[in-house]
Amino acid sequence: GVVHSKDNFYGEIDPNDTAVPAKLNAKNYAAAAELMAEKKYAEAVNVYAELVDYEDSADKLSIAKYSHASQLEAAEKYAEAKAVYEELGSYEDSLAKVSSCTYNIAIKTLADGKFDEAKAVFQSIPDYADSKDKVNECDYQKGISLVSEKKYAEAIKIFEALGNYSESKTKILDAK
Repeated sequence: GVVHSKDNFYGEIDPNDTAVPAKLNAKNYAAAAELMAEKKYAEAVNVYAELVDYEDSADKLSIAKYSHASQLEAAEKYAEAKAVYEELGSYEDSLAKVSSCTYNIAIKTLADGKFDEAKAVFQSIPDYADSKDKVNECDYQKGISLVSEKKYAEAIKIFEALGNYSESKTKILDAK
């Protein structure tokens, strides 16, 4: 495991031994590699962060962060994954992953019926995938929702603004 102080890990250690920090670094570096192998990326990130000046720990830290972000994304924890990808900046395809996570956040927000919030998120990534079309989808779904709430005048305004999008013209007639 990870050693955070002059713990007794190689038998008795002389507290005055100047090699103790190097031994701790070596042990923690090995522990971080083990954590990576076990796919415990968040824990590995914490260890490599403490070892940033030891051997290639700075590079390993980026690898661990990227792996952690990928793990979060796979678990559909898009906001958390996005934050880690943003920290990584231009590392690998992190910038594209930020857009991907943003898109997935917007998809989930739309599915949750938060139409205006989802629209704003899609508008923040206009060149990603079908985000421009999804902006219209947000308005369209909002219009349908307004009809179900019997808010016909508001719904008609939205459907008229959408023009030929999907079944907007039919929906206007339904709302009248």
